[in-house]
Amino acid sequence: MCGVSSSAAGPSGCRPDGGTSRALNTLRQHRKAAGWSLRKFAELTAYDFGYLGQIELGDRPTNALVVAAYDRVRRAD
Repeated sequence: MCGVSSSAAGPSGCRPDGGTSRALNTLRQHRKAAGWSLRKFAELTAYDFGYLGQIELGDRPTNALVVAAYDRVRRAD
């Protein structure tokens, strides 16, 4: 997603102190504020909970489809 090419970049290619890290924290915070476990949220979004967990931790890059799924489920609540 952020495409940083540096040895300081994490496994997803994003610097842990960059905007992507804040965005991932925001996804997690919104999920938790809604009272959903990661497993429940995965069920609601039709994504694998392990995959979503990796995204929230910054181990995998996110994409517009995942963000849209988070938004869709939050709005439906």
